[in-house]
Amino acid sequence: MYGFQRPHEVHAAVLCENSDIPVTRKLTGMAGHSHKTHPCNFCFISLIDIDSSVAYDITNFHMQDDWKLLEHAHHSKLSTTKAARKSILDEHGVRYSILNELPGWLPMRCSPIDFMHNFYVLVKRFLFDIVMAGHLLDSTGWDLFQNSINSVIWPLGIGRLPKNVISWLIIYPFILWLCWRDHRDEIKASTPPVPASAKPQPTFKHDLQTIYKLVLYLSVSEQILASKAISINDIDQGLESLGVHQTINSHLAMHYSLVFRQYGPAYATWLFGFEHFNGVLEDVNLNGHGGGEMEYSLARDWVEKH
Repeated sequence: MYGFQRPHEVHAAVLCENSDIPVTRKLTGMAGHSHKTHPCNFCFISLIDIDSSVAYDITNFHMQDDWKLLEHAHHSKLSTTKAARKSILDEHGVRYSILNELPGWLPMRCSPIDFMHNFYVLVKRFLFDIVMAGHLLDSTGWDLFQNSINSVIWPLGIGRLPKNVISWLIIYPFILWLCWRDHRDEIKASTPPVPASAKPQPTFKHDLQTIYKLVLYLSVSEQILASKAISINDIDQGLESLGVHQTINSHLAMHYSLVFRQYGPAYATWLFGFEHFNGVLEDVNLNGHGGGEMEYSLARDWVEKH
């Protein structure tokens, strides 16, 4: 027809990058992050490997194959019993997802790790599970920590200050240096005694100088990772050498380089725009009803409040 212009053909693909690990695994049909055999959707490591060097030896990772995952997911779709589907999940770490019907969809490649969310969990865990649970600060140390945080004078143009100290990673090493330094301004060799009443008692090595070095690595790597791409192997390997219990987030950070090669420098998708409403939705009484009733209750509550 005269004057008619054919629209441009566009090729697009779904990229699952705006959800945390549990939601992403459910959405893409992959095994959960606490699965004993397949906690990682990028490589073949088991949950028991998380506390060993195997989970942080990047050069020897045995990577997943997207096409094999799709094949096993298709077999799961064709399975007629729950037991058969569970068997496929336990053996291959995947179940069927409706996203598999999309042309070009690849379960692993299209589910990059959200850097900011993953790294935030690592920073939060360092403070709570190592500094706090390890009793690396006594009552005097905590008073100094809090007073030092409150005494920081920020530039006027910085805007609203974060209320949570764990988001102040840029000054985190300096504050801990104030708390852990000796009379020569060096990090003390010994840590405060662990209270006898503390339960559970920490089991990792209380090597304060090594722990502080890892704090520096964590802070510096966050600054560099946010702009380019490096590995944080030194942090995870250091924690492993101290005997600190690791989590799946520590291992998933080993796959940053793969995600950066595929999608460029750390993308700022941040999940807080969505998680801002988590507390609101948590207050909705769902009564554990299935069959779509929970989803309906959430949607109705959302509409009423907005």
